[in-house]
Order: sequence, then structure tokens, then C-alpha cells
Amino acid sequence: MEVVGPREQALQALRDLFGSSGAVGEAISRFQAVLDALTWFGVRDYVVDMSIVRGLEYYTGTVFEIDFPPLGAQKQVCGGGRYDRLIEEFGGPSLPAVGFAFGIDRLVLAMELSGVSPELAPRCDVYVVPVSPEVLAYAAQVAELLRSEGIRAELELARRRLRDALSMADRLGARLAVIIGPREVEQGQATLRDMARREQVSLPLADLPGEVRKRLAA
Repeated sequence: MEVVGPREQALQALRDLFGSSGAVGEAISRFQAVLDALTWFGVRDYVVDMSIVRGLEYYTGTVFEIDFPPLGAQKQVCGGGRYDRLIEEFGGPSLPAVGFAFGIDRLVLAMELSGVSPELAPRCDVYVVPVSPEVLAYAAQVAELLRSEGIRAELELARRRLRDALSMADRLGARLAVIIGPREVEQGQATLRDMARREQVSLPLADLPGEVRKRLAA
């Protein structure tokens, strides 16, 4: 299918080809939701390409590839997608998932061409917890704000209860948690929790990175 281009251009082309009603319209809306999630996480350098076909047949939804153009014809260093039945087919529970894999040889070549060397995975310093799916977009933006300031942050995506999410933050070694609920979204704030002292404070979102740095340095 020759639909290749930026987000809005590609979505409009799909609607022009297939319409916006029925099962196809729902599929296009789900795909748009995936693209919305990319925006939450600050991913903007991408192209929608409906001609991509992954070599394995277990994919059931969106597929993607990550390119490193200096490698030329072998520029794909990572690929993956959505598979709803794969885990169950291997004897596990019925659990939809998204996965991906890197081509190690190409990844090493890309790193060499970029002049970088691998580092150990950093510890999580801040765990961002949305209390409901409705505030996930805002929580994702909070996590990206912290990362853009050089702060190691993880985002709770498993929809755990708040208590369980805070337990996960402890297991990951996070010193701080950021709790996001409807009140924080409405007021443009964040609630910062000190995991060791079990104290928390609400503050404007613009002040969050500075307060996090101060507490991590203490």
C-alpha cells in the first residue's frame, strides 16, 4: 500500500482510501491513538509507511522499524510491533503485548559510526505514577520533562493501584515518586513523594525538575 508520509498526511490518505466508518474507521482511530502516544513521549522524527511488512507472521497490529540512515541499505537497526496471541500460543496467558528486537551487529556498527560506547543501564531515580488511564498523557509528559532535564525517570504503565505502583518504585530503587491525578492535571502541578521519608508535596510542574535535583543531591 503506497501510503507514506507525515502523520496527518498519512491519516488523511487512509481515510480517503477506506472511509471513516465501520471496522476500518475504528482501525484508523486506533492507529491514530498510537501516533498520539508517540507525541506524548516526544517522538516526532518518524514517517508513517503502510508498506512495511515484518518477516514474522505473529504480528496483529502496528509494526515499526528504527533506521540509522548512515548504514545505507542495511539501515534498520531495530524492528517490532504488536502481537495479541503470541504469548498464549507459547503456553502463557492471553496477554496482548508489544515487543521489539535490535540487530546486534547493525547496532554495534551504528554505535561505532556515532562514536559512542555502551554504558550500564542507569538506576531509576524517579517513578512517575498516573492514578488512572485518563491522566496517562499528562504523566507521560511529566516523565519526558524529567528525562529532558537529565533525570532518570520511569513511567508506570501497568495500571497498578497506587500502593502497588509505589511498591514497584521501591523495587526499582527510585528515591522519588511523582503522583499524577486529576487534580494535578487540572492545576498544572505534580505531587512529589520522598520514598524514604514517606513525605510528599504538591508543586507547579515548572518547579518539578529543580526540586527533584535538590532532593537527589541531598
